[in-house]
Amino acid sequence: MLQEVDIEVIRALCDPFPEDHGFVLRLRQNQKALFLSHWKDHFEWLFAASIFPKGSTILDWGCGTGHSDVLLAAHGYKVVGADIDELGITIANYVRSLQSPTIQSLVSFHLEAPKLDYSAAWSSHVLEHVPKAEWRDFFSKIYEAGASSVLLSVPLGRAYFDPDHKNFWDSEIALSEDLGHHGKVEVNWVRCDKSNEVLRAMLTLRAENSGL
Repeated sequence: MLQEVDIEVIRALCDPFPEDHGFVLRLRQNQKALFLSHWKDHFEWLFAASIFPKGSTILDWGCGTGHSDVLLAAHGYKVVGADIDELGITIANYVRSLQSPTIQSLVSFHLEAPKLDYSAAWSSHVLEHVPKAEWRDFFSKIYEAGASSVLLSVPLGRAYFDPDHKNFWDSEIALSEDLGHHGKVEVNWVRCDKSNEVLRAMLTLRAENSGL
């Protein structure tokens, strides 16, 4: 059984960070999203689990607070979460620390992704925050970490709006064209999940992404 967080511990972890930090704002404005129970039936990690074979080693690029990765580990996946946000990784490691030794052995969180032979990468609700001029570097780093394919998920149109969103796509075609033009990737497929207001894409990363 997964162990739930203590919100007061998360509050203490947030204390050293500025009040306008994204996860500090989440604590104040959307506290339920910091509980594992909020994510236990979430469509994003459930979709990832339907795509990746059980037992796969997955790199979660932009893992945030890691709740979904803990749930994937509980379902038999080995997951390495990476994020540049120090508070996100701090919270993720707290969530991990509450779980059984078996789950802890299957999931880890890092500010810099360790180089491994990953089955695939997964990046959920991250690319919309990345300026297109930085996409080459975005995909290069995933490739260099050891993943040659990546499952992307982004909002459909202005769903899940955040003032930090840099990019918006209102169709599969729009996302596919942007990825083909800027991402230096091979687009295997793009699908629209209208019920959850997301677009998803499976990509193969080319060697030139890393400058090779």
